[in-house]
Amino acid sequence: MSMQHPTRAALVQPAVANAAACDAVRRRRSTHVLGGALALASLALVGTASAAHAQTFTVTNVNDANAGSLRRAITDANANQNVGGNDRIDFNIPGNGRHSIVLASDLPAITDPVTIRGYSQPGSAKAVPGVAASVTVIIDASAADNGLVLQTDGSIVRGLVVIAASGGPPDGVGIRVTGDRNTIAGSIVGLDGINVLSFVLGNDGDGIEVVGDDNVIGGAAPDERNVIAANGKLAGTEADGVSIVGHRNQVLGNTIGMDPLAVGDGQSGNSDAGVRLAGDDNVVDGNIISANGIGIAVESGTGNRLVGNLVGTDASGGVARGNSRGIVVEASRTTIGDGFDGNVIAGTTTGAGIELDGDRNTVKANKVGTDSAGAVALPNLGGIRVSGSRNVIGGTGFLADNLISGNAFYGIELVAPGYANEVEGNLIGLEAFGVDPLPNGGPGIRISGSDGNVIGRCPTRATASYWERMRGPTRSVAYLRARETSSPSTQATACTSRAVLGTRSPATPSAATAVSRSTSTSTAPRPTTRPGAAMPTPVRTGSRTTRSSRPRRPSPCSAAFAPTCSGSSTALRARATGSSSTRTPPATRPAAARRRA
Repeated sequence: MSMQHPTRAALVQPAVANAAACDAVRRRRSTHVLGGALALASLALVGTASAAHAQTFTVTNVNDANAGSLRRAITDANANQNVGGNDRIDFNIPGNGRHSIVLASDLPAITDPVTIRGYSQPGSAKAVPGVAASVTVIIDASAADNGLVLQTDGSIVRGLVVIAASGGPPDGVGIRVTGDRNTIAGSIVGLDGINVLSFVLGNDGDGIEVVGDDNVIGGAAPDERNVIAANGKLAGTEADGVSIVGHRNQVLGNTIGMDPLAVGDGQSGNSDAGVRLAGDDNVVDGNIISANGIGIAVESGTGNRLVGNLVGTDASGGVARGNSRGIVVEASRTTIGDGFDGNVIAGTTTGAGIELDGDRNTVKANKVGTDSAGAVALPNLGGIRVSGSRNVIGGTGFLADNLISGNAFYGIELVAPGYANEVEGNLIGLEAFGVDPLPNGGPGIRISGSDGNVIGRCPTRATASYWERMRGPTRSVAYLRARETSSPSTQATACTSRAVLGTRSPATPSAATAVSRSTSTSTAPRPTTRPGAAMPTPVRTGSRTTRSSRPRRPSPCSAAFAPTCSGSSTALRARATGSSSTRTPPATRPAAARRRA
């Protein structure tokens, strides 16, 4: 039986049918892909149409509302969801002179990034060195709760006067910022800048309130600096010039608490703090902060830096315009002054120049109680008061020492419950060159109920050589180190070294350089040195310092004082001129006190 094979036509027809079916599937898929692409393109075009480019909205009148008003410009800028940069609000109000926009109610909060350019108003002029700004656009918020509110990131406000916001706490704020990376510059908040009684125009609440990160208030250039004053003054409320809650914010170059034209000085301070910080790594640099309740208050956070400020003087640094209290730190790890960027803290009326209630803060390179030259006393009530623990005042590095002189009472006071604070390398009771007296009214250093503190450092030859180069041969320097003990009868052990000696010795001891303890008085005699006699240069022999021309006195860091002077790399140094010091043998603290320190 033979098999019958299929014909070629029978084989080809199913293959053709299958190919046709495949082509149909491919055509359907292509149609779907093309349709999806067209749909995506349509969505992209719609999105582009809804996101307009940045625009400029111009204020042409002082009306509270309607076309050409500031209120309409803010509303339109919020509605323009811009790309490619901030919208701009410019001013072109007819007429000469100043233009007051009197608000009937709160302005809309700014919710989309915008740049407000007050200096665009004809007749306005930015500040230049030696010439104050002319700010001619005024926001009068006397019938509103707040002046200007920014609820966005990256906005810029320049060249406005904001006054008289009258809302009760927490409102009444001149400019409120709730966002990141905003800038407030070249503006006046709380004063109108021209009237003798302009302090009556202060906002009831804070001048500028910031809740956010990386914002900048002011700037280094003259035209970026703000004047922030008189807030809370008339209303009798507790109002800060600048209040910040956040991280990495900067307050730069502003005048806070004084009228730039020196009009109404003494009346134009902010009622509470000039600057108040709560957060980490904020910077307050190069400001004039005077005539406020507190100059700078650091409530919480770590890593904040207060450098290069005039706290309690006028712009020259030579006339006292004191705050009630100077710098008050309740936080930890705050840097107050550093190297060439020390602060001048002067003229306090009810508190100390610096009050350290927190722990592990550093105070370096400041002038406390003098003018900016360190030559004339501008007394604080007290110099530096420490009730916290493990703070460092001064240091051994270049330009670490503080000048603490001319204060009405003590230079430094260490009080309970603080402990283990370190004081080294400071000039206390002398002028800046360390030659002439500029005494504090009380003890240079007073210790009251505070344990485990270290005052001064036993000198090394390198330290002596450095001071000889810096101070010159006319300066006699005594190094003093005191060690706290728990024994009421032996409260301090002094270690002095005439390692840097010259040809000048004061005729009488300086009370400004004394160290006092409220619970004890030492009568131990001080090793005497013939007045005016020059000492031979120290010569290193092995591990000891000997003097070649006469018998060697016992080394202040000999075995008798080893507990006091050991560990020179971490010990502290203080300089005193002609002051009496004690050599009471050291006592041993109980183990619990040693562990705590």
